[in-house]
Amino acid sequence: MKRYLFPISVAILMASTSACTPIQLDVFQTKTGITLSDDDRTVLLGLPDVPVQVGADVIYPDGSVVTASYVHRNPNVQRWYWVALDKGWTDAQWRWVACTMSRESHGNPESWNHHDSGRGSAGLFQINSVHTNKLIQAGIIERFEDLLDGPTALAAAKFIFDGSGKGPWRSRSHPC
Repeated sequence: MKRYLFPISVAILMASTSACTPIQLDVFQTKTGITLSDDDRTVLLGLPDVPVQVGADVIYPDGSVVTASYVHRNPNVQRWYWVALDKGWTDAQWRWVACTMSRESHGNPESWNHHDSGRGSAGLFQINSVHTNKLIQAGIIERFEDLLDGPTALAAAKFIFDGSGKGPWRSRSHPC
């Protein structure tokens, strides 16, 4: 296996500030051909155990790998793939989820459109404030601003999607 200069900052970015288990690091090295230094491994192993996304692959702490059937061209959108799966979206829904997220926020969880009705629309899916009460009642958020958290926005969008389908995100000019 080749030895590459692989700065720890890149390793941490690769892990999306997530941890790796020893099995995940081994799978990563096998898939990429990159050998991590002992220092890099130590830092990555010290973070909490969560899935790690490498391109289209999600490597779970047990070493199992899920490959996305669709990879969005914007890495800022694609980085939310495994979180979407964790929040109940399926791989089959990912193309629509990624397209909608790209159109609404370009993958920026802190996106907020103050010009929409009510308090505006916020988060990855630009969820409008008219949904606040039902999201609070469902226990997904405590206040509208919680939608600025990516995982929370994905859970909220899934809840709205399950009740209303694609309707709240329809767009004639930019359909998904």
